[in-house]
Amino acid sequence: MSGPALEVRALPRPISTFAERESLSRLEIPQPTGTTRVALWCSDMAKVFLQRGEFDRAEEWSRRGFRVGAPVLESALLTSLSVSSYKRGRPDEAARAAARALRLQPRNAMLHYYHGLALHEMARFAEALAAYRASLSLREEPRVHVNAARALAALGRTDEAFAELERVPANDPARPVALHDMAMILMVEMRRPREAAALMREALALDPNVEGAEAMRRALREMGESAP
Repeated sequence: MSGPALEVRALPRPISTFAERESLSRLEIPQPTGTTRVALWCSDMAKVFLQRGEFDRAEEWSRRGFRVGAPVLESALLTSLSVSSYKRGRPDEAARAAARALRLQPRNAMLHYYHGLALHEMARFAEALAAYRASLSLREEPRVHVNAARALAALGRTDEAFAELERVPANDPARPVALHDMAMILMVEMRRPREAAALMREALALDPNVEGAEAMRRALREMGESAP
């Protein structure tokens, strides 16, 4: 076959430093312009870096977008800032950004979820629970039931936590984690080790690498039970 030969190359990640990029940005945007197209570009770049798991760069582009001063993109930029801040271990900043974004988009289920995660990380369990409930009221997502159950357990409401975990469907990817948490409640809070063992075995059968897998295998051995 004839035709041009194509050569694909990828640039290395450290092609520039934050200081260099920020210097160029401030030359191009010395003051707010309100230009929607530029803010959209910043928002899209933040989303790209979120998808790539490069949360520092996602935060960088989110903050850069704010300098443009385009109100129509503020909620999208705040959403990216909230997620990237949470992923970088700064739940206080994540919670503030999510709260601001929710004033603009109160029916955004994902924003309520990340708001809850950030509040949960700061041990503000009642507020986190309310955020998870708000997320679930807008969109049914089984994993959020697990987070809501953990907030309930932290508040000492273990019966409600167990019931919340039972709402995770049997065929959902979050089911093994839900089974793990149910087993822990049965074993630690309700002192029902045999029932807990059955749930541990079920969780491990569904996902051998589920969260807490080794601890469950160890607990099963200590009870003289077989572990998958």
